[in-house]
Amino acid sequence: MEIKLFGSGIIIFASVLTGMILVNKNKQRESSLSMFILFIKYIKNEISYSRRTLSEITKTFAADKKSKKNKFLQQLEFNCNSQTLSPYSISAINALNNTKKSLSLSETDLALLSNFFNDVGKGDAESQLALCSHYLTLLDEALTDAKSTAVKKNKMTTQVSFLSGLFIVILLI
Repeated sequence: MEIKLFGSGIIIFASVLTGMILVNKNKQRESSLSMFILFIKYIKNEISYSRRTLSEITKTFAADKKSKKNKFLQQLEFNCNSQTLSPYSISAINALNNTKKSLSLSETDLALLSNFFNDVGKGDAESQLALCSHYLTLLDEALTDAKSTAVKKNKMTTQVSFLSGLFIVILLI
């Protein structure tokens, strides 16, 4: 009897743990979108107040302690350092493509960011500021959508994972 109870507890624990992994993936999308919003705000401020290149701006932002653990920024910084002759947009899009699984972004989010990185750096300062403002608005909408979707999915995922574990236990007893 004790073995059955112990096994039942392990099955329920494993199913809840699986649900928590899925919940973490939903939260990762929010975190990634927030990081890109901060990054674009930083680019916008640097365009307004300095004459540094996008590669220099990226290196400064990536050097921040908070952003060290972000794989996209690490990849982008590496691309900027190693591909000095290629345009910034190619380096950024390559970094985005190489790290898209770890970012947990939707295809719409990835397309939006690809378009931003393809357009940034082309034109004068005023057009760049307008571009940053436009994409900040779009990313804010995507973040709001991600938060509302995550709340719904997280609650459902947690409940379904617990109930599926309970169902398996009932079947085995």
